[in-house]
Amino acid sequence: MNCKNCKKEINGNFCSNCGQSASLKRIDGHYIIHELEHVLHFERGILYTIKELFINPGQTIRNYLSENRSRLVKPVIFIIVASLIYTLIDHFFHIEEQYVTHEELEKSTVGIIFKWIPGN
Repeated sequence: MNCKNCKKEINGNFCSNCGQSASLKRIDGHYIIHELEHVLHFERGILYTIKELFINPGQTIRNYLSENRSRLVKPVIFIIVASLIYTLIDHFFHIEEQYVTHEELEKSTVGIIFKWIPGN
């Protein structure tokens, strides 16, 4: 049997060249739940990343870029999850309506743009 990743011969459960598993896991409900738990895990997850970015943002980013990437969530995943959380909070609590509805702002160009954005 050959590895689907690097095309080398596989003699066990994993490729000795690249470490790819010989068999793929089936994508089902258990797999999806496991992936969500993996993203939300505290030791290396979204909560740990948020905590580190609040406590020491500059040092956390420097460490991620130059030293250790294993403890933080990948930036793209972090942006997707954070924007999903923000969208849900905004949908249920209507946060944007509170800071856009100033009367003097409605007559300015910025107010017109803010009024146009939700409609389009």
